[in-house]
Amino acid sequence: MWDVSVAAGVLCSIFFKLTIQFYAKHDDNKITLPLKTVLFQGIWMALLGAGVMDKYGCSDVSCFLLFLIWYLSVTAYIDAKIKMVYTSFNVFALCVGIVFLISSMGNGDTWNDMDIPSLFIWLAFLAVCRLFRLFGEGDFDVLAIVTVFFCSIPEIRQPVGGTLLFVVAGALTVQFIIHYREVDWRHFRLKNKEAFVPAIFVSVIINLFIQ
Repeated sequence: MWDVSVAAGVLCSIFFKLTIQFYAKHDDNKITLPLKTVLFQGIWMALLGAGVMDKYGCSDVSCFLLFLIWYLSVTAYIDAKIKMVYTSFNVFALCVGIVFLISSMGNGDTWNDMDIPSLFIWLAFLAVCRLFRLFGEGDFDVLAIVTVFFCSIPEIRQPVGGTLLFVVAGALTVQFIIHYREVDWRHFRLKNKEAFVPAIFVSVIINLFIQ
């Protein structure tokens, strides 16, 4: 199992490097990728791979979760560097998530064991956030993709709405901790625009392992 998780971590690290290099080459935004970042990413992905394999086993769920982790790590890095996310990458991840959702519905139990009321509460929350622009457009897209993936995972889709609300609450907590000097406590917001996807990434990882 450890060998498989290490191999998965190495592959995710390689794909991370290739994806960043692709967007750096085909976009005017200069995204740098130091060697130490690549090495850290490899170790980080190996540890996450081991954790995912240990919790979810060597299954299709683990494969799609590793894809989600790779997608979030790339998007978080790009957002941290240039404070934007790429629509093309989001569309690609959404398509993979939809494939995963459809495949998970094959046994017919997806909707039976899903907490539909909490899912509707979450979707209403997303709609309000979209209407009042409480999140950036890229942040909203990332949360939508995470929603599709979470709805496909048996261990998560039972309390899916509550889990996703915890993801947002955790992301906001991480964001305020990291940028505590920039917090306007009177209006409960950051004084300056900061990348939010890295905080979403950290919160998703935490929620994946506490379910």
